[in-house]
Amino acid sequence: MQIKDIAALAGVGHSTVSRYLNGGYVSEEKRERIRKVIEETGYVPSKQAQSLRSKVTRQIGVIIPKLNSDSISRMISGVSSVLNGRGYYLLLANVDNDERAELKYLNLFTGSKIVDGIILVGSVFTPEHERIMRDIDLPFVILAQCHEGFSCVYHNNVAAAEGIAREVIKGAAHPAVIGTRPDDLSTGRDRREGFTRAVCGGQFNEEVSNYNMSGGFEACKRLMEAHPETDAIFCATDHIAVGALEYLKSSGKRVPQDVSLGCVGGTEIIDVCSPKISCANLDYFGSGCAAAKLLLEKIEGGAFVRQVQTSFEIEIKQTTR
Repeated sequence: MQIKDIAALAGVGHSTVSRYLNGGYVSEEKRERIRKVIEETGYVPSKQAQSLRSKVTRQIGVIIPKLNSDSISRMISGVSSVLNGRGYYLLLANVDNDERAELKYLNLFTGSKIVDGIILVGSVFTPEHERIMRDIDLPFVILAQCHEGFSCVYHNNVAAAEGIAREVIKGAAHPAVIGTRPDDLSTGRDRREGFTRAVCGGQFNEEVSNYNMSGGFEACKRLMEAHPETDAIFCATDHIAVGALEYLKSSGKRVPQDVSLGCVGGTEIIDVCSPKISCANLDYFGSGCAAAKLLLEKIEGGAFVRQVQTSFEIEIKQTTR
């Protein structure tokens, strides 16, 4: 089976099939016909031959901070759904929140020419990150962080945090926030800023957690032992909120009667706990799709910088008054 055979079966020209296989523009109707023929025949183009002819690899490097994250898995699902539809393959690099590993993969993908573009699901940017990113000569998109001077797809963390925090602190006299490391600009800095806007200059207490449920449990324990009067807690992530909820229940606190609780995130974990946690739901899947589309635009259209902010939805459940 060759390209000319695919073209004949799909009723399109040879060049149309070639554009389809190389990620170029093909109308939706013709794209669907070609896709069906390829699926029915089991045709697999030679990646080596394509790479030699076009000097492209049809591979995209995606660097993620950790695998065991519902939000990241949803973003990667969005990325994959777009790239798979355009004939690209993902090379997934998990760095386990190790900044040195992240730098290593950035250098690897940039220097070895094994990918046509890079998506970095960012968390913390060090001076070394800045140096490497500015030297990248491949199409490059940052996902989940807004960074000046680079193409990015990011969530409106400030507005999302402010919106849900206003619901959490309604009627509260002693609000508090459980945040993350401040050098994580999205979940740390921006979501804390949203909370402080919601309290409008009022007094509040604060704890910092890592990103998992056990961290939320321990941070909430420290908070409540130091400030037992706390009657409302905003959490930077849904996993932190689940951990905080478990501590409150174990200590005899009623939620939301004694302590109101809410978070930013929106993964399934907040729906399987009891009570269900009020949340500002971020569009993780949509942001992944947007990042992949933006990267493909850069691959096909040249160098430009565009920043895309995705939407959120406030969902009031059972942990707010």
